[in-house]
Amino acid sequence: MNLEQAAFIAELIGGLGVIFSLVYLASEVRRSTKQSQRDSMALLTAKRNNVSRIGQPRIGIHCLALFGGSPSSRSPVGSV
Repeated sequence: MNLEQAAFIAELIGGLGVIFSLVYLASEVRRSTKQSQRDSMALLTAKRNNVSRIGQPRIGIHCLALFGGSPSSRSPVGSV
């Protein structure tokens, strides 16, 4: 094997390495993009759930102390 043949084989091996690297890079970019989309959707869903909870009444300790339960469980006018 002379020097030209060895150089051709080395160039062929290097070219295949570049092609495999590009294929791997493309698959990683695709995986990363899909994961980013899933994370964005999860964040959007969590924010949407938090917004929908704002309209729901919350029973706090102050409601238990003042009303003996939720504010809706008693009429505004107490029995005397």
